[in-house]
Amino acid sequence: MKKMIGTKVRRTIAGQLAFATAMIFSLPGNMQAQQTQTITAPSIDDVTYGVAPFSVSTTSSSGLTVSYGVAGPASVDTDGLLTVLGKGSVTVFFFQDGNTSYYIAAPVVKSFTVNGASATVTLADASAAYTGTGQSLTPTQTDSGGTALSEPISVTYTDAAGAAVASPTNVGVYTATATITTGSNYSGSDTATLTITKAAATVTISEISQSHDGSQKPVTVVTVPAGLTVTTTYTGGSFAPAAAVAAVDAVAATYEADGTTIKTAAVAAVAAVAAVPAVVTTGLTVSYDKAVSDAGSYVATPAGLSSSNYAITYSAGALTVNKMGTTIALTNTSQGYTGSVLAVTATPAIDGLTVDVVYKEENADNTFSVVESPTAQGTYYVTATINDTNHSGSATGTLTITKATTVLTLADLPDVVFGTDPITAVATVDEGRPVTYFVTGAASASGNVITLNNAGTVKVTAYVAETDDYGYAYDTKTFTVTKAPTSVTLAGTSVVYTGLGRSVTASVADSGGAALTVGVDIAYTDASGSTVASPTVVGDYTVTATVNDTKYGGSATETLTILKAPLTITADDQTKEYLQANPALTLTYTGFQNSEDSSVLSTQATVGTGADASSSLGEYGIVVYGAAAANYVITHVDGTLTVEKNTIVITLTGTSVTYTGSAFAVTATPSLAGVS
Repeated sequence: MKKMIGTKVRRTIAGQLAFATAMIFSLPGNMQAQQTQTITAPSIDDVTYGVAPFSVSTTSSSGLTVSYGVAGPASVDTDGLLTVLGKGSVTVFFFQDGNTSYYIAAPVVKSFTVNGASATVTLADASAAYTGTGQSLTPTQTDSGGTALSEPISVTYTDAAGAAVASPTNVGVYTATATITTGSNYSGSDTATLTITKAAATVTISEISQSHDGSQKPVTVVTVPAGLTVTTTYTGGSFAPAAAVAAVDAVAATYEADGTTIKTAAVAAVAAVAAVPAVVTTGLTVSYDKAVSDAGSYVATPAGLSSSNYAITYSAGALTVNKMGTTIALTNTSQGYTGSVLAVTATPAIDGLTVDVVYKEENADNTFSVVESPTAQGTYYVTATINDTNHSGSATGTLTITKATTVLTLADLPDVVFGTDPITAVATVDEGRPVTYFVTGAASASGNVITLNNAGTVKVTAYVAETDDYGYAYDTKTFTVTKAPTSVTLAGTSVVYTGLGRSVTASVADSGGAALTVGVDIAYTDASGSTVASPTVVGDYTVTATVNDTKYGGSATETLTILKAPLTITADDQTKEYLQANPALTLTYTGFQNSEDSSVLSTQATVGTGADASSSLGEYGIVVYGAAAANYVITHVDGTLTVEKNTIVITLTGTSVTYTGSAFAVTATPSLAGVS
């Protein structure tokens, strides 16, 4: 049987190297031709919320691409571009999974803090009169640019003695401290003084005139506000005194006498013993305190002597029986960590002997301490000693406990459609050690809760750091986040030609019907299938509207119809006088778009009339017809030619004559011959 004594062991570098070597050559599929690789990760300084995205990219000594993950209020893409999402602690995970030429690199973890952005908190001093209710100060807050903020903020108060006061009520001076709460991405505080002064109070005394009847006559005191404590004193009045107390004589104290215990000791006299001049050996016998059998010390007592001349005194002697020496073999001197107490096997050369085993650790000052129960990884110095009555022997050696392999499994993460509901990653580790989760790509992680930021590929890495007794482990799962579906509605699909580019209007709603504000790309193609940047001319156009967003997807196809615009061509009414040539026939156009004119007509209008120069007086139709245009639907409106009487100029001559006594007449000559 074995006994063990011990405490904690100091780990040795040799033991760690041995474990690392064992880990490397135990990886499945690896060959000794593979080379090691290391990751050199950058240092990441603390930043302030609002910082622009920055790179944490790094390289491996192998030249292989390093992967990235992040835990905390941030996200990181596959190129190592890190975006801060809020304040708090952020941990970045760097790893490289190796290939046929290189082993897996030891992962590197770097942490930094995102501090809250500075905000200006203003808390002004104030003074208020006592009201009997709690009083407070109201803070304001702005960001570094002076824009008002509405971050959660708390205001605490302390009185003149420094004691916390939940709601200052009583008269006094209070120090107020306004602090933006830790849940905000901003930080800032200010202090001010709240002074509560005494409120004005009135005291009214009544019943100040009373008749003497031998009893006390107090006045009535009323305060505003009611309930105030008032001390009323009287001078010059007479009140009956309270009854006197009778004197009590002092009583002398009584005591009991204590008893006393006396201890005495008796000492007997010792007589002198005379020296023995010689020892007589005739008839000597020796007896032992126990049967002489096992190894050990025995008391030998002589006896059986007699003499008439001497008083014989016997002096006891000692017999020592030495143990038989034997050997011990130590085995199981290298074992993997299990979390339980481990021990070497100490086998004595003679069966059935008990062996005590002691374990020690070497301290930093080169001294050694006893180890109670060898459990943790490291090297223990072993001393095995035979514990037996008749046998002895010992052996020394070492017990090496190597690091145990950590078994970590991250549950599969199925592909999902983008949504606001978080995803919970679940990893199991056989030793129950803490697991850190890192995310790469279109998401961020807080603990094991994954929040989707966009559609795309998301890599989740569960990582367990190495300890003194266990190696590190990580497991990675990748899933795809597809864009959430939407419904796209197109309006304005039937319009009239205006000479300008026409377009439809797109609106987008999520699967629940709620309106979304997202980008939409709209493309147009004509009847021949050619892309049209801005449909203008009359015709049918195929419209394809596609949601352009990192989170949502969807599309719709409709037909945009541009109808012909109405155009009216009117023959202008005309007049002429009888026998005059027909006037020029003109047209009026109503409905041209975008400053267009008759030049856009593919066929010009034809206009004419049946009247000529000799047509009699009356009205004759002016007919217009035949106009055509690609973008207009044309209405022709006829006009009227009115033939009127001629306007004839009559010239008078002989209007100035000399008197002759005879009748005179002027001569009237019309401008048109044949007219009388």
